[in-house]
Amino acid sequence: MLVGSGGRRPVVYVGPEGEGGLVGMSIRDAPALVVGLPSLYDATAKPVGDDGSKLREWLAQADHDIRDDWPQLDMERDRLRKALDLPPADELLAALHAAAADERYRLISDAGQRYRSMLQ
Repeated sequence: MLVGSGGRRPVVYVGPEGEGGLVGMSIRDAPALVVGLPSLYDATAKPVGDDGSKLREWLAQADHDIRDDWPQLDMERDRLRKALDLPPADELLAALHAAAADERYRLISDAGQRYRSMLQ
């Protein structure tokens, strides 16, 4: 979901299991993450940590599992990244984690309940 108004509109994720939060501060970040990562769930399942190596290993394994059913994954990601002039998702991981931790963008349901954090 896009929120706010003006030129830079933050993007908020609304998950099917009651999780949600800020994904990025611009519409450009959201497709870069969707195109470049196995899923937002996988990208927030492990902490970024000091150097992000454990998270990157986790994402590499998830991508490996996807390639079993979708061998052209990397080729299609590259095509979309070039066509849309998207930054590599790897460069956005720390920003994604910082954004997802921002309580100001945590959704509230119609019943008044706050959505859970996307961070595991």
